[in-house]
Amino acid sequence: MSLIDRRSLLAAAIAVPGLAALPRLAHAAGPAMFAAPIRLEGNRVWLDVSVEGLPAEPFILDTGTTESLISDSWASSVKLRERGASVIGGLGGVERTSVLRVNNVVIGGTFRIPYMEFHGTKSVVDSRTRGLIGAPLFTDMDSDLDFVAGQWRIYPDGRGERPGMHLVPDSYFTRRASYGLAAPVQIGDFSGRFLLDTGAPRNILLDGKAARALGWWDSDRPYVPVRASGFGQGSLATRMFRADKVRLHKFAFPGALVTLAEPGPRNGNFADIDGLVGLEMIRHFHLSTDPKRKQLWVAPNGLSFASTPNATACRACGSGERASASSSRTSATAALRRKLDWRSATSSSAPNGTPR
Repeated sequence: MSLIDRRSLLAAAIAVPGLAALPRLAHAAGPAMFAAPIRLEGNRVWLDVSVEGLPAEPFILDTGTTESLISDSWASSVKLRERGASVIGGLGGVERTSVLRVNNVVIGGTFRIPYMEFHGTKSVVDSRTRGLIGAPLFTDMDSDLDFVAGQWRIYPDGRGERPGMHLVPDSYFTRRASYGLAAPVQIGDFSGRFLLDTGAPRNILLDGKAARALGWWDSDRPYVPVRASGFGQGSLATRMFRADKVRLHKFAFPGALVTLAEPGPRNGNFADIDGLVGLEMIRHFHLSTDPKRKQLWVAPNGLSFASTPNATACRACGSGERASASSSRTSATAALRRKLDWRSATSSSAPNGTPR
């Protein structure tokens, strides 16, 4: 778990060379804040992170993990020191990792953490990144994730009111020494509680127990098979369907893609979580956390995203015949196998602009 507190943030401009030109922002009518630049590229949330005085490197913000991860090969190349070992798991299985206590971590050239614990891994999900910044930095401080402005904002003294935003019920849940974020999701007659995972590029993944409850796996509903992969070296056989409508809290996504694990026991790591919502859907919202009250607030941000070739390849999911009995299934499956895994981007329509 990271060590981050109000004193760390207030000291950033003094303690880190070059930050004097990036003071915290204050407005007469609002609280003080730090604004770290973020960017949406390839359906990931990117930010620049410097460790131990080294030049800033690209990292991914991943609210789906409690641990912050770092490429073990890169950590070795810059001589970050191991302090122990651990075992962590994900969709792709379990992996033994090194544990590194990393000093002087600067997020987005804006705020400094005296030290963080990283897990060194071979399973960094994107070759362009040096690692992942896990959920605790977002859930443990008053924060905004604003994809329109391209900012992750931290409020060291508290954020204040959130006019125009919608409170997500029971959004915080305990994950080891910190918290994860969850939201209610409805697909057809099935309702569940889903992890909000900015590290997963696609829409929605249901675990085995939730997939069994939904009842689509052996139905006549068209689907395309795809291997789902994530942290770890393995993968999972899944089927991708197009839903008539998916509801995330109060907001409807017509025609959203839904991925199902094979029905059976729960595949996830949490007893009360039915699957995950990925960045393909999350990116349509402003997110704001209130850790004191254990609350998540959301509001549609108005962003729209162009369709991708991957989405076109999935049009067989909306055909009138069961894909396994048609030539469209063969071509769509081939396209998906070339272009998709669980950590690659697809597209979705924007949510309806008003709560439903």
